[in-house]
Amino acid sequence: MKKQILTLGNVLGKTQQKQINGGQPMPDPRCKCFCYLNSTKYTTDCQSLCPNGDIPGVYEGTPASCFGDYPM
Repeated sequence: MKKQILTLGNVLGKTQQKQINGGQPMPDPRCKCFCYLNSTKYTTDCQSLCPNGDIPGVYEGTPASCFGDYPM
């Protein structure tokens, strides 16, 4: 059974991996923003709006390059 499961998997090439990720570059790990949801603060992507439509807050030390293509 284990051998059958292992033979089902196959390695994806770089082109296939880009299609899965949407072809978008990965965000810079220094880009740290936050939103509040029911008075709970959580970290979120700086390139997206909060679930309630607000612009996310920015943690100190986040570089300005994180907001180059902000969707407005």
